Amino acid sequence: MIKKADIALILILAGPLLRAQYYDTGQEPASIKWERLDSYHFSFIYPESYTDRIEKVVYSFEKAYDLLKGSYNEPILANIPVIIHNHTTESNGYVAWAPSRIELYPYPGQDNIPMDHIEQLALHELMHVLQMHSFRRGMSKALSYIFGEQYTGGLGIFTPYWFLEGEAIIAESAWSYSGRGRYPFFEKRLRAVLLEKDGIYPYDKLLFGSYRDYTPDHYQFGYQMSAWARTTFGEAVWQKPMDYTALRPYTLNPFNAALRKYTKHTKEDIYFETMVYLRNKWMNEEDKAERLKYLPLNPEKNNEYINYYSPVHAGQDSIIAVKTSFYQAPQFVLVNTQTGSETRLHTPGNIWPFKINYASNVIVWAETFNDPRWANREYSVIKTLDIKTGRSHTLTKQSRLFAPDISPDGKLIVASESTVDHENSIVILDAISGKIISRHNSPANRFITYPSWSDDMKEIVFISSNEMGEGLMSLFTETGQWKTYLDEGREDLQSVRKRESTLFFISSASGIDNAFMMDEGGDINQISSARFGISDISFPGDGILFSDYSAEGNNIAVAGIDRRYRTAGKERAAEEGFINDLDREEKLVWQEDYSLPVNYEKKKYSKITSLFRFHSWMPFYTDLNNISFSEVPVSPGAMIMTQNNLSSLISTLGYEYKNKEHLIHSGISWKGWYPAIDFRMTYGGEPLIYNSNDTSIYPSVIYKRFSSSTTLYVPLHFYRGRFIQTLWPSVNINYSNKYVLDEDKQMFDYGQTLINTRLYFSNLHKMSYRDIWPRYGQVLDIYLTTSAADRDLYGPVYTLRTAFYFPGIIRNHGLRLRYQAEKQDFRRLLIHNRISLPRGYKHIISENLKSFSIDYAFPLAYPDFHLGNFFYINRIRNTVFYDYSISNNQYDTRQHEQFEGRDYLSSAGVELLADFYLLRIPVKFSAGVQAAWMPFEKSSHLDFLINMDVFGFVLGRSRPY
Repeated sequence: MIKKADIALILILAGPLLRAQYYDTGQEPASIKWERLDSYHFSFIYPESYTDRIEKVVYSFEKAYDLLKGSYNEPILANIPVIIHNHTTESNGYVAWAPSRIELYPYPGQDNIPMDHIEQLALHELMHVLQMHSFRRGMSKALSYIFGEQYTGGLGIFTPYWFLEGEAIIAESAWSYSGRGRYPFFEKRLRAVLLEKDGIYPYDKLLFGSYRDYTPDHYQFGYQMSAWARTTFGEAVWQKPMDYTALRPYTLNPFNAALRKYTKHTKEDIYFETMVYLRNKWMNEEDKAERLKYLPLNPEKNNEYINYYSPVHAGQDSIIAVKTSFYQAPQFVLVNTQTGSETRLHTPGNIWPFKINYASNVIVWAETFNDPRWANREYSVIKTLDIKTGRSHTLTKQSRLFAPDISPDGKLIVASESTVDHENSIVILDAISGKIISRHNSPANRFITYPSWSDDMKEIVFISSNEMGEGLMSLFTETGQWKTYLDEGREDLQSVRKRESTLFFISSASGIDNAFMMDEGGDINQISSARFGISDISFPGDGILFSDYSAEGNNIAVAGIDRRYRTAGKERAAEEGFINDLDREEKLVWQEDYSLPVNYEKKKYSKITSLFRFHSWMPFYTDLNNISFSEVPVSPGAMIMTQNNLSSLISTLGYEYKNKEHLIHSGISWKGWYPAIDFRMTYGGEPLIYNSNDTSIYPSVIYKRFSSSTTLYVPLHFYRGRFIQTLWPSVNINYSNKYVLDEDKQMFDYGQTLINTRLYFSNLHKMSYRDIWPRYGQVLDIYLTTSAADRDLYGPVYTLRTAFYFPGIIRNHGLRLRYQAEKQDFRRLLIHNRISLPRGYKHIISENLKSFSIDYAFPLAYPDFHLGNFFYINRIRNTVFYDYSISNNQYDTRQHEQFEGRDYLSSAGVELLADFYLLRIPVKFSAGVQAAWMPFEKSSHLDFLINMDVFGFVLGRSRPY
């Protein structure tokens, strides 16, 4: 039986795993050589290919520290590692705190804002560092000496994630001329929810999300809450909560307690007052502005949250778009605007942004392909789909080509290229073969976003980006000359097209993202006036086609170009917005004449001498890989943890006192080579002695118990297309120094070795947000267990496990069929079956077992119910199952008896589960009951099920589309 104290202890232990995390972001290829540069406050670690760009990173982080230091009365920062992963196509950054480090992914991204990406990362991620570093004070500093960095990171569980990210958004906005807090796209989803939905969502619903309704993520509402609190209670409003968390961690909820004490507001109070303020403000803005709700051209949504991105004209009454929803994976659809019908054309792989282009019956887009082995090496390849034949084709391999557009005649493709050393170009390819025809390096290495062909194919227009912001430029294809239409500035530009002599683009200049046109003389006019904002313009004829946002997602809409609107909303919004009050005079701006100080020396980074980085320890022992609810997860002892900066070596060393025995545990995981290696070892205590209960026979010499497990494996993951494949071959060698009596020889066999060879393969369809299982999928898992030196003790074991997934009869229902078989030769020692017995059966080892099971899983309700701050449940689901097995020769582990002959086992029943959160801790629990009826036994079995999703916790989960 699980005690409440056990659950509480598990949650406490889970804290460091949540915020501090022993977080492995993946590895680069072993062939990559690294450099290191130490500045006053940071240690930059980067591949040699990035050496020419490191100056800007160094300047940005040191300048950002000068601007932000002291935000939370934190101690002086010293030598935190900044690891740069420039071989990915990801545009992001992370701060982890066990070990403490910043991980940067410097590709700017096609959906960037008018801000240098490195400057944005420096301000945003450094604010997170200062938040965590501020906990190293008072009692928390003392406790960090006892527990290491995991304690400091674990304190983050007391600080709401909306606060951490909201403050970081303020940092990137107030200390720069840009930042997400300044732009309408960042608030449009929250604005739509507040203005179009009834009432204000409960606080817990925004914290943990909903399977029923779209909820803006913690970045969006967190910025508004943090900014509202700063402007209402003063700039130091968050100082007391951070002080309390650091100085009084023993209180139940120090962050909220300090808020209540000094502002008379709880977190929930701040949430509701912020939302009321925003709703009133935005309603007043609408009363003063001329904003339109465009007629949707897509089918009715029936209260579902559905987005139609990047609509393109595909003939009379036909539009192709990227459709996303809670209930389906993203797909390309053909919409008939006359009949209101919709046809699925294709399910793409990893595509972001959701951007397509179309001409001559061909859709073109960019898709992210991962390196199967190295998580930190990715490619962006160009793919095409012929809508007549339904065939897709991958045009490029191992490329870094983004945002392709196909020429009006369907013969050429233009794309933006950004290399690993951040050289930016426009590339023109043959649309059939994918062969590169020409490459044009961008002027002053500007970053190129969303290039598109003019209708006469003489020009390629695009959004240009540099330190000054975003502008509009073009390349003349015949001469190779460049033209500037709009100098780089701080308006957010999201899409650009040219028809005849007129340029059409989307800009934030009106305070809402709207369409604008620039005529041949350079005059600019606003030609749309959306309520929440538009995106992705294209041409259906004389007008413009675009996505128009609403609380139910993006709709396909069309507008003429004859009507003009007055662009006056941006100035009014700036006067009334939070950023006007939070803005700082001193900004982070790149200085062209900057050069590295003479004491900032670039050095070779040695992987060998940097193998170990000790970051955390504990004055007790717990097995971090096997925290469970079945037993108290800690023992007296101690342990120490290491993880190097490249996450290629992770290790633990621990001492445990358990059952009056002294045990030494060690674990090492090496991922720096193509085959990875895991090693686990335990030494100490009494070894296991099997003497057939004959206590008169005992080994003459007994050594301390020693066991080890060594696994060599190659983890391969293929994220390509609508199916995700995993291929995982491995060999495991298990040794244990057990003493096993040989009754015939009257002597003990000392030490046994088992060799486990495994081949795992899965092919699983991409899942939607609501899916419980993949719509389609196949799993094949083959084991062979042998013991070369102990064949008299262990017989060989052959195991086959398969699973097949199919869609159910209703959306988001799933059917799973499993067939499993295992055969082992019973000898003197038995190995527990790897395959599953029918549910309800336990304590059985079978020599020859064949099992079949059928499961049907489906959601019952999405209640979004909360009980104060104690409990929030967002899904109830059920699984109906039937299991059937044929067993030959069994051993009952309870009665310690062997039974020969064939036996039939079966069970049928249900598993009723709820997905929920407790005490506003960002860990999803799944718990419920399993009820099984066993007809051959004429008995029933009831079991309690519980699972804690530590590694998929809500803090790292992005909201669906």
